[in-house]
Amino acid sequence: AHLAVIVPLSSRLALQGVVWTGANLDAYQAGNGQGVNAVAKREIGARGGYLQLTANATEKLALGAGYGIDDPDDGDLAAGQRARNSRLYGNAIYALTTAASVGVEVSQIKTEYKEQDSADALRVAFSGTLRF
Repeated sequence: AHLAVIVPLSSRLALQGVVWTGANLDAYQAGNGQGVNAVAKREIGARGGYLQLTANATEKLALGAGYGIDDPDDGDLAAGQRARNSRLYGNAIYALTTAASVGVEVSQIKTEYKEQDSADALRVAFSGTLRF
């Protein structure tokens, strides 16, 4: 199941979010990329979503900030599998022209594992988009 919502707060601000739930979701890049527990021979259930605030700061600059989570069912996991990912992020997209834009996103990611220590990562991603 999947639900997506966009709520305009003003002419420049919007709140958007997605919630989802299901099983064997690795093909959709959910369940932390885990669809089946091969040891237990069962599908891995998961739920998650994100909430993001977006702002059109200027005619050419769009900003966003949000939080997302991907949370597989711990009972479906074997020891060492990814039990939860959470992500706090901010991004900016600048329109070079009406057809081309560049962007940057900074994310703080925390991955928790079943019966193991968690791991943190800071990720910076750059993007370019050409519309035609």
